[in-house]
Amino acid sequence: MTSAEIQYVSDEEGKPTAVLVPIDLWREIAAEKETAHRLSSEAMRRRLLEASRRTEGISFDQARAKLGVWTPPASRTSPGGFAGTAKPPFPSSS
Repeated sequence: MTSAEIQYVSDEEGKPTAVLVPIDLWREIAAEKETAHRLSSEAMRRRLLEASRRTEGISFDQARAKLGVWTPPASRTSPGGFAGTAKPPFPSSS
């Protein structure tokens, strides 16, 4: 990342008032901030370490189906493509 990609906004007196950064850099900064926040809690740090060592689990589609959030593609049966009362993860375009 070059400093040319970062833009500074100044007031009439030339004092910096804001900074414009590329979205990818902003997302990286936000992710680092979130990680630091999570690791500041001893309980959360322990839970994250336990999760990173876990080798068993279920797939993302299985978890969504179990929670009733969204029906996996193999189980879609209604004309709109979604079975039961599960709502699609995105608005319909029709």
